[in-house]
Amino acid sequence: MNSVRINIASNFLARGMSAVLSLVLVPIYIRFLGIEAYGLIGFLVALQAALAIFDLGMGATLNREIARLSAETHQRQKIGEFVRTAEIL
Repeated sequence: MNSVRINIASNFLARGMSAVLSLVLVPIYIRFLGIEAYGLIGFLVALQAALAIFDLGMGATLNREIARLSAETHQRQKIGEFVRTAEIL
């Protein structure tokens, strides 16, 4: 149980350090890239975050369903149908 607490604490510490570093390094990024390039990178990061939110766990769900279908021998032919349906969506 002690190792779990250490892992949780180190995870929070690493996330906090990442947040602090991302704020501290902004002036350095702007100096090297310029404000226009940094704005473009910021826009792309925001777009990527929004698309990750709209994913709604679809990748994990597809992975689980394909694994379930491949484990059942009589369902293997349905994998192709399932992948095609997911591809259309």
